[in-house]
Amino acid sequence: MKIAAIETTPLALAFKEPYHWAGRVDYAAAVVLVEVETDDGLVGTGESVSAFPAEGTVSALRGVAPLFIGQPAHDIERLITAARHLGSFNHTPWYADFVLAGLEMALWDILGKAVNRPIYKILGNGGSGHTAVIHTRSERLQSSFARQMPVSRVLVNSPGAQGCMGLGNGLTPSFTLGCGTYGRTSTTDNVTYTHLINVKRMARPLADISGPVAV
Repeated sequence: MKIAAIETTPLALAFKEPYHWAGRVDYAAAVVLVEVETDDGLVGTGESVSAFPAEGTVSALRGVAPLFIGQPAHDIERLITAARHLGSFNHTPWYADFVLAGLEMALWDILGKAVNRPIYKILGNGGSGHTAVIHTRSERLQSSFARQMPVSRVLVNSPGAQGCMGLGNGLTPSFTLGCGTYGRTSTTDNVTYTHLINVKRMARPLADISGPVAV
């Protein structure tokens, strides 16, 4: 099963309400949809983080595509590692993560389809409790997906990388995301300063306690 083609589609996913950052306001999230097709017809889908305009991310993906074409689709770690060592990726590892995320997701998607198993099962439940994303207008599919996924956040028709941090969907803005007992952590919240302060509670007996009370 070898990689036959890689397609990229820039998308601007509009927020329901403008998102106010320090110094700017965002009205949409820029992502690049990445589709990888194998020689036996399987298609995997992923999402690369981008910025406006998305041509820079698309160009970077096209630049690494020759490394992937004709290679075994299951050889994910070797291919992504090789791509990370190209050009400016060496000097900006965070940019490599953003760009190559869509390719890596798509390859894992292909592997899951090939063996007919969810990716989190293949990875030994790695990533359990974090975030799952579904793109559909069907509320029935949304609800079914949410019930089945072992995650703390289910994003509907939202970009994954930005949405899990709270952009444009009402989740608490945060870069620290709890995974609950699914991921062996203590909270499913988007963690903020409120989780890091001590709260002292003084408790008195309830007013409706009957009978004499020893002093």
